[in-house]
Amino acid sequence: MYSFLMPLFLLVFTSSSFAAHLRIQVPSDYIPKKGETPVDIGATVFAHVARLVDEKIDLEYMPASHQREWRELRSNPYACLYNKQKTSAREKDAIFSHYPLIAFPSIRLVLRKSITLPDSVSLNEVLQSSNLKIGVVKGRSYGEQLDTIIEANKAAFVWGEGLNSAFNHRERVAKGTLDGVLEYSEVYLDHFANRPESDEVTFHSIEGVNETVFGYIACARSVHGKMAIASFDEAMDKPEYFNYMINMHRVSFPAVEFQFLKDALEAAYQIPAKSNAVPPDTTLHLARRK
Repeated sequence: MYSFLMPLFLLVFTSSSFAAHLRIQVPSDYIPKKGETPVDIGATVFAHVARLVDEKIDLEYMPASHQREWRELRSNPYACLYNKQKTSAREKDAIFSHYPLIAFPSIRLVLRKSITLPDSVSLNEVLQSSNLKIGVVKGRSYGEQLDTIIEANKAAFVWGEGLNSAFNHRERVAKGTLDGVLEYSEVYLDHFANRPESDEVTFHSIEGVNETVFGYIACARSVHGKMAIASFDEAMDKPEYFNYMINMHRVSFPAVEFQFLKDALEAAYQIPAKSNAVPPDTTLHLARRK
């Protein structure tokens, strides 16, 4: 009897230990340093979720470009990504969290001020009627509507590749070697905070694009990925998390934008509004989307 029960005990003990210390790797172009406050809302909120699951999951960050992030997720059963848009193509490779991690205003066509276009534009018409050099990044999703346009007009764009490709595109717009870039207004303005280049561009909404976009946690389609998503979902279902996440949006976006982002998040979570209190020691963070 003893010899039969002992292996059974070891199996249960080993399984429990594995579940309590799931090792997950996070390929990312941002690697947090010990004691460092993340520089954007996506990393900040994900770090909070990580704290809520730290008794179950050990996170290890890996430096990676946007392209490599998804290559790693497809080949690494331990990989999870954060702040990712959910598309039908991506769902073939990843299991997404049930709830969005963050919400943010839709992407804009950012152009040098010398280029005159209406406040709202059709990207298809812009591409067909001009020879503007507009930058996009390989491996990045711009949402299903824009991804379709980009895929159909690949040759019309200037493609960036590598770890700092989005950063480099923004710098090229500032220097005048690119006419524009597809980017979020908050990201562009944050990049050039306290620099005169922030006043040298205009921001144009793009017709046919959803006004609010969600960023999710995405994990590999593996046993480990499924276990990680289950833990993340459990943490994100807690009122404490929702309250923190809403307050982070409050301090990260202008009041007008915050209100419709809050409405969208409350609808996505299917729960009523939470406390309006801003958490202590919270500084302004601007969103960086992927």
